[in-house]
Amino acid sequence: MKAIFEPIDNQKILNQLEEIAKYYQTEVIQHDTDESHFIFVRSRIKITEEKRNNETRIFVSGANESDIVYLKQFWGKPIEIVTEKMTPMDFVKEVVNISNIENLKKEELINLLEINEKEFDQYLRYMKRIAKRANAPSNVVKVALIL
Repeated sequence: MKAIFEPIDNQKILNQLEEIAKYYQTEVIQHDTDESHFIFVRSRIKITEEKRNNETRIFVSGANESDIVYLKQFWGKPIEIVTEKMTPMDFVKEVVNISNIENLKKEELINLLEINEKEFDQYLRYMKRIAKRANAPSNVVKVALIL
């Protein structure tokens, strides 16, 4: 999910980012274009500080619920939270990891994956289309056959 925070005390942001980076075992990096910073946790979460018109916002992407809870202690409640859709390959990874998937009904899969029926149908069409290609990834072919 994505979240946007509006920090109250801009003077503390760098120290807060450094503490957060330590928690995620990474480092704070300064943007090339200005004085703002970002934290990138490989293959998982990105936290970016943006300054515009004397206003600072923190943009978080790839976060899960526990990340949001952790970050609230620094910047309070996010001003906005947006649930991100899974990429098609994320969908494939999720489906492949479901045990006894052959015995599940469509509605059960939809509930397990926390998506709606329209999204499920979109992923399924994509899987079927890609699976027809000669160079289709084996996981995609497997998911297309299962579903």
